[in-house]
Amino acid sequence: MQDSDFQKAFDFLAQDNHEGVIFGVLKHLGVNRQCHYFDDLVQEGRLIFVQGYLDYDGDIVADEGKFMASMYHKIRWRLIDLLRKQTKQAEHQEFSLDNELIPMEIKETVTIDHTSCDSPVDQLVSNDFFMCLFDICSANERKFLIGAVLEQKTATEIAHHYQVTKQAVYKWKKQVQAKARLIEIERENRK
Repeated sequence: MQDSDFQKAFDFLAQDNHEGVIFGVLKHLGVNRQCHYFDDLVQEGRLIFVQGYLDYDGDIVADEGKFMASMYHKIRWRLIDLLRKQTKQAEHQEFSLDNELIPMEIKETVTIDHTSCDSPVDQLVSNDFFMCLFDICSANERKFLIGAVLEQKTATEIAHHYQVTKQAVYKWKKQVQAKARLIEIERENRK
């Protein structure tokens, strides 16, 4: 592809309100101008449009309606993928010990340094208390720890993932709490 091909694609995008397809997709996705990432998504939409223009096999001028419909769908799905990816990254970065399933014994003992370059999960796994607790837990109790603490899942999500009842998950939680208390008592006695 040459620079002139890219220029043709950008020129086509700029004429006859073709750019409106991008704004239509954003409106359909519920993204308005007040969203802090609106301009970024518009730019992404433009790049997707240009790439779609360059990749299109048919005669764009003769099949403009068909081309614009295909661009709408292409832009929509690519932006949905991008938004999902951003959401997943944000959820990962917002790791916290606020999950109500996490026993207080763990919350009080484990601290996450949000200024650290290490991810919260890496900090947690390198935490002596957490690893000691993890080591003495049964397989099911470990499932609970991984689900509730590391993956930030709810009791329902953990139960669904392991195909057990919520009551089973709460039982695992109580067992983990008891073991966490034992570790705390043992540490207090060593002091």
